[in-house]
Amino acid sequence: MTSVPRLHSRLRSCLQAILELEPELKTLRAAGPLLSEFTVLKDIYNRLETLLVQEEDVKRIEEATANFFEELKGSIKQEAVVRSDQRYLQ
Repeated sequence: MTSVPRLHSRLRSCLQAILELEPELKTLRAAGPLLSEFTVLKDIYNRLETLLVQEEDVKRIEEATANFFEELKGSIKQEAVVRSDQRYLQ
């Protein structure tokens, strides 16, 4: 069984990785709805030690974070293509 501080550390790592993307996401047009969720993520991050988490919860969040980054890669690449096309057309 993993200790609670270790679970909090793993969860903090996931949240921190996502929150660090906020400036980059602000440049993506499609990210508008997602940006509103950053307030919730910041709140969770700030009170993380008060949350009761289990190994299964943290594993699920780690998988969701990995999936989020994978999907985000596609969105960033697509946005870069749109931007380069816009520059070309101007």
